[in-house]
Amino acid sequence: MGKHFVRKMVVFMIAAAMILSSGAGVFATSSSQVGVVKSVKSVENYGKKSVKITWKAAKGASAYKVYKNGKLVKTVKTTSCTLTGIKAGSKYTISIAAVAKDGKTIGKKSAVKGMTYTKRWMKTITVKKAKAGKKKATIKWKKVKGATGYQVLYSKDKKTWKSKYVKGGSKTSTVIKKLKKGKWYYKVRAVKSGYLGGVCNVRSVKVK
Repeated sequence: MGKHFVRKMVVFMIAAAMILSSGAGVFATSSSQVGVVKSVKSVENYGKKSVKITWKAAKGASAYKVYKNGKLVKTVKTTSCTLTGIKAGSKYTISIAAVAKDGKTIGKKSAVKGMTYTKRWMKTITVKKAKAGKKKATIKWKKVKGATGYQVLYSKDKKTWKSKYVKGGSKTSTVIKKLKKGKWYYKVRAVKSGYLGGVCNVRSVKVK
């Protein structure tokens, strides 16, 4: 009876070891799984000829591989990256693949994000000090070669911006009217047939 019991215990221990071994394999496979990247978006930076790519975090990811036209161009640990050297009129695609926590397993690539850049890269405009008046402000800037007009953006809180288009590349100033008393913020950029130049730094003027 004692020998029979010992024999049963040995069989049980061998079976348990096999189950644990199999379980460990399952856990190992599970730990290397990684989700698919979704919601890939892009934001153009006209002045610096670059584009910022953003996406949602994938489950189980420790890093992300960024592919441009199917070729790996960057590996990052954040959910965004900036691609530089972007040419006006260029066409290309972007896709992202998540890297699992084991640092080796690479997940399925995201849906391809097609991009086309047809906007002209124009020099960032130089803006002069604005002249304040009663419920108005005169905004001045330096002429940009090749411009067909200028876009003036102005805001009371730097969150909601109103826009005024000034037609004519030789124009170097405009008057913004019907402004409430107090501090206003503004920025300007050159325009050429719908192409946008780099926007200047935000400046302010105190309306009387």
